[in-house]
Amino acid sequence: MERRWLRSSGWLHSPLFLPAALSAMTVAMFANVLLASGDRILSHFGTDLSGEFIYWRKFGFDELRAGHIALWDPHVFSGVPFMGGFQAALFYPFNWIYLVFPLRTAINCEIVLHVFLLGLFTAAWMKRYELHPLAVLLACTVTMFGGPFFLHIYPGHLATLDSMAWIPLILLTLEELVKKPRAGWILIGIFAFSMQLLAGHPQTLFNTLVTCSVYGSLRLWQASYRRQTVLAIAIVGVAALTITAVQLWTGLNASGEGTRQGGVPFAFAAMFSFPPENFLTLLVPGLLGNMTHFPYWGRCYLWEMSAFFGLTGLTMAIFGTAVKFSGRATCIFMVAILTVLALGDHTPLFAILYRCVPGFDHFRSNSKFLVQATPFLALLAGQGMNQVLRSPSGTKLAAMLVFAAVLIVGASGFCLWYSPTFPPIKDGWEQIMNSVVATGESYFPSRDYADPEFIANAAFFAGSRCLISAAILLAIALLLYVRSFEERAAFALAILGIGEMCWFANSSITTFSIADTV
Repeated sequence: MERRWLRSSGWLHSPLFLPAALSAMTVAMFANVLLASGDRILSHFGTDLSGEFIYWRKFGFDELRAGHIALWDPHVFSGVPFMGGFQAALFYPFNWIYLVFPLRTAINCEIVLHVFLLGLFTAAWMKRYELHPLAVLLACTVTMFGGPFFLHIYPGHLATLDSMAWIPLILLTLEELVKKPRAGWILIGIFAFSMQLLAGHPQTLFNTLVTCSVYGSLRLWQASYRRQTVLAIAIVGVAALTITAVQLWTGLNASGEGTRQGGVPFAFAAMFSFPPENFLTLLVPGLLGNMTHFPYWGRCYLWEMSAFFGLTGLTMAIFGTAVKFSGRATCIFMVAILTVLALGDHTPLFAILYRCVPGFDHFRSNSKFLVQATPFLALLAGQGMNQVLRSPSGTKLAAMLVFAAVLIVGASGFCLWYSPTFPPIKDGWEQIMNSVVATGESYFPSRDYADPEFIANAAFFAGSRCLISAAILLAIALLLYVRSFEERAAFALAILGIGEMCWFANSSITTFSIADTV
């Protein structure tokens, strides 16, 4: 009787299911922008896209359309290098849509395309582990629509989004080269690394290289063809550098004359380290505000400081740590080490890396290592979901643990909701907000932290988000319990996780009019 219903859903195993599902979800997510008439552009007005990228894309590709490669930008001060600025990304093939489409359409398509590519490449990596299609789809969803990646749409970090999309394909290439070096995967690796470099965000490339160095070193011990694997990786690196030499050479020359020449001060490099209190947003993503419905008042910017990848994803990732699969220990270690790197200056390791490892002294925002951690978390989530889909083993215990979380999160929500009537809770919440502003790392107006009305509204909003999270956790607990005797509950759990991430991502979407930039 077990798995009979799931086996009857043979369409799930069609090779077209995952690409079609990912395409449908991506289009549905952005349909209001893609299909609408007018001049709306994804992202929030006043952030990086409206202040920088929209002008870079217009200037660079207007010049390219006229037959000129824009080497110099005369519109900034007395002029600055343009092509040498990596984020101009003139040679990134996927940006050539700017030669065909109007600016507004091209910007929106660039964002939407890379959300889809991230999901597609994640699916390719997950399929290597022979997971159930619904488990793969859940893993893709938490990667595409999770906070570490998707929230960068809000400020319009085009180069960051483009570069991040290639991470799963690079990891897949590394896996395949460790397994058995083949010419086909060497070519895919050259392509993936070249695309990430040309996409125009050096920090994402650096973080990916760090991730691959650690992950590759761990996996190399299990390789059957170590010498061939090392040679193949070397070929990938040299070939990618050769192909992108024009962009790389001019970019390094331009950066050699910039403010980061020779490194940056330690205080600057330590900026935007992931705040430990933001781990609470794994359970309650709007605990410190969510930018669209209530201002974010935590440290730094939320798009740099969100680790959220779904309550279902988190539950399945924890469940997945108990599932036996090849590379499980390595996967767990990678999540741990990348999380430590994301914490940056909040751990002693960062000071050592800053002084001893080239590269760590040139970038800030170590929190971006969460993006590299997400594929490994997604793999654990996929393994956990796969286990629940295929067997009821352990689901009752998991349901009990999740129900305990329901009680904690729900009780916290009620306390915050009614905090004005409970002075100890009200005072404690106010102290929490004061401790945030005391760090000097918040970009929210300091006067609002002293406003009793804002404090009360922040507590009310946090309480409401806690109650929403408690409700979702309760649904997860019930479905896990029902899964112990009804296999269709596993299907419902996967759908819940996918829907949860779509809701989270959709709630962060905002647009502005291109006319506002004129």
